[in-house]
Amino acid sequence: MLLIGSSDRNLISVSCPIFPIPPQDPPRRQRCIWRFASASWGDLKRYCADFPWNDYCFPVRDPFLCAERIPEVIVSSMEVYIPHSFSQPKPSKPWFNTACSRAIHDR
Repeated sequence: MLLIGSSDRNLISVSCPIFPIPPQDPPRRQRCIWRFASASWGDLKRYCADFPWNDYCFPVRDPFLCAERIPEVIVSSMEVYIPHSFSQPKPSKPWFNTACSRAIHDR
């Protein structure tokens, strides 16, 4: 082994062949559609005013716990007081392109 300079350290060389993971389409999820015009805003406001935020969201000085619990409370209260439904995901059609769209338009 050839030492460079006066160092007593040895050079370590590592080769790690890593291949990129090919991208995949994300799984299709149902989309939540909120009907805000039909919400019970007064009830939602009372619920949020009466909720024990300090006891549930801030029981300890842990920002990660707070970051999980605050949106949990907000979304769960929305689910109760704002009507909503879920859309069915449409299947992917990779074969449908601009030529298909033009053909439909031109018929």
